[in-house]
Amino acid sequence: MAFYSSFLRQIIEATRIDGASEITIFRKIVVPLSKAAMATIVIVNFPFIWNEFVFALVVNSEDAMKTLPVGLLNFRGQWATRWDYLMAGIGISCLPLIIIYLVFQNQIRRGVTLGSIKA
Repeated sequence: MAFYSSFLRQIIEATRIDGASEITIFRKIVVPLSKAAMATIVIVNFPFIWNEFVFALVVNSEDAMKTLPVGLLNFRGQWATRWDYLMAGIGISCLPLIIIYLVFQNQIRRGVTLGSIKA
């Protein structure tokens, strides 16, 4: 919310005076200026969505439809746990998070500091 309140009113008012509609203002001004903030929100929330466990465990009853974190439970038994397979599965499940961070690290850095500087 702090990010959107920091938009310069003069820019929006100037585009209204030029005859731009609200949709044009949103599409041509607000969205391009907020790409870094939106990327940060997606990147910060992606690990929570990716590693979501309880909802998938409770709602999903079919083995073929299990998510990756729930599927890792198959390596745990009543009497023994296959730690080698479990750790390999956890490592593989972390790869998308690491790749996304490496690709978008500049946007994360910009988005985290974007709303903190007051003009």
